[in-house]
Amino acid sequence: MAGVNENDSLLAAEYEPNERFQMRAGGTDQTTAEEYADVLREAQKFGGPWPFPKLEGVRDTGSVLHLYGGFTRLAAAKLADWSDPVPVRSLRGDDDLALKMALKENADHGVRRTNADKRKAVETALLVPWWSGKSDREIAGMCAVSHEFVRKVRGELEDVGTVSTVDTVVGRDGVEQPRRKSKAKPAPKEKKPRPVASRPQTPRSVERHVVEDPTEEPTTTLPWRFGLSDLESVLVALDADERSEAKRRLLEIANRL
Repeated sequence: MAGVNENDSLLAAEYEPNERFQMRAGGTDQTTAEEYADVLREAQKFGGPWPFPKLEGVRDTGSVLHLYGGFTRLAAAKLADWSDPVPVRSLRGDDDLALKMALKENADHGVRRTNADKRKAVETALLVPWWSGKSDREIAGMCAVSHEFVRKVRGELEDVGTVSTVDTVVGRDGVEQPRRKSKAKPAPKEKKPRPVASRPQTPRSVERHVVEDPTEEPTTTLPWRFGLSDLESVLVALDADERSEAKRRLLEIANRL
């Protein structure tokens, strides 16, 4: 392929990568770098070759190498004091090309990208002035994510003023078109309190039945709702002898309850 150098290289001890091209949200994973370094130490002990895939970068016209892939492998080489040249596959271009290549780095190889990694790539693309006017689908293709994900991130950045709101975007065909925005979620409906059925209050009077005297002939038992006021009105209506007899009968009944 024209413009590709498969035999480029760098010296780990002398090279300092530009973190602008690092799309891992948490930076280089040091645990993984230590594991890679152990492999490099073993290879170095026996005089073996570089055991990992080549690093990836873009070399500009000033011969500056912009590394966009292989940050963890480079960190491992530094930890292991790897003294031999580290192989690099480089493209001919500028730092813009290096950033564009970095956006989708690890999309199809290496440690799987997290949502935070993908979000960092999308945010990086949207913050570049000459890329922010591209359509969500175009940005999605650059970052190897879905256009719905780009639309969501763009909307959130616009809400906080990190990027300017745009009404038109440029698609892959270079034609300007109205931008499709995310539909605003309807406000949740206010829940009305459910009516609580009123319960009839229990009357202070208690429903009882007249208890029959077993020594007398059975009589029909009738329900009788009475309270203290009812009892007093009944007793007042009786003469003295009847009241005395009624009290005696009530005491007998009460003792049986």
